[in-house]
Amino acid sequence: MIKTTSKYWDCECLDFYIRPAKQDKCDDCGTVREEQPDSRIEEVIRFLKEELQGLDCIIDDLECFGSKDVIRRQQILNDLDELLKD
Repeated sequence: MIKTTSKYWDCECLDFYIRPAKQDKCDDCGTVREEQPDSRIEEVIRFLKEELQGLDCIIDDLECFGSKDVIRRQQILNDLDELLKD
């Protein structure tokens, strides 16, 4: 059985197609949340891990704490924790 999460949805983009549920529309392909499926949990986890690695590089380079990148990093960690509980 494929497990999905309503916290993310799939747009029609070929790459970077996972969008947070709070984003109603994809600015790149124009699809809207209500017409698209929820994302698969394993794909969201992979996506968030990749985003987390990129943010870690940015944070290491900037050596800044309290920035939007650090806040986004914590959001990703929280989302991963929640998804892994399911």
